[in-house]
Amino acid sequence: MSGKLAFDAGEITLGANDLTVERFATVEMNADSRILTDGIGSFGTQGGLDLRTPLVTGSGASRYTIASDGALRLIRPFGGGGGTAGGLGADLTLRGATVEANSDISLPSGQLTLRATTGNLTVGTTGPARLDLGGVTRDFIDISRHTDGGIANLVSDAGSVTVGGNAFVDVSAPAGGGDAGAIHVSAPTGAFTLAGTILGSAAAGQRSGSFSLDAGTVAGGSLTTTDTLLNNGQFNESRDYRVRTGNLTIGGLARARTYRAAADSGSITVTGTIDASGETGGDI
Repeated sequence: MSGKLAFDAGEITLGANDLTVERFATVEMNADSRILTDGIGSFGTQGGLDLRTPLVTGSGASRYTIASDGALRLIRPFGGGGGTAGGLGADLTLRGATVEANSDISLPSGQLTLRATTGNLTVGTTGPARLDLGGVTRDFIDISRHTDGGIANLVSDAGSVTVGGNAFVDVSAPAGGGDAGAIHVSAPTGAFTLAGTILGSAAAGQRSGSFSLDAGTVAGGSLTTTDTLLNNGQFNESRDYRVRTGNLTIGGLARARTYRAAADSGSITVTGTIDASGETGGDI
């Protein structure tokens, strides 16, 4: 493979059906406002793929996969103004040998999968990245309807997952109603590090966010930082941790209605408080 193929536009729309670009070492999509997926389909490259845009979004109920056999990078351009978010319930997968997400993805009440097949997945490590899957409120004459938060799947088949300090991941419900969504992280042979902001809030009486993790190791062998950030983001419905290698420490305060932790090959030490209290009690 050699050479580069570039698509340059104010807005790039990826429509239905499947398209594969072959024999180019690098493919670039440069969109000043947004990249929009529309319908059911896929776009794939044999070489590396750079998505250079302020925003990736999808039309309502679209199901799309953007994949690269090499590195896939989502890059925020300098001076670019983001376009508007698409419709509700879009499903988008970004897949590459390695995946770097350093710009915005908006799928209201949708599902997003970021998957690195042979290397690492990083979000918000070298630039701001906002993954917005939160629910929304729609007004219909004299009534309002609220949609649930969506689902974020962060996956590295053979490497590590890092949610950096420049990342913001939102699966919250609207203030008026609806349930929050979930974040699922899988890095069974690698490490997981969380340093960014995650949000899973919901109104009183509704379900707040859920979080699950299956990783080889966690940073420092401790869930303390992760639990603190989950507390701050109101992921109080459930937390499910599996760490496959080494010992595990749970320190500080962890607050969730259901809390599960497993260390496949080590011990678990609790030095803090796990709070599963509520009107009907919780599960630890």
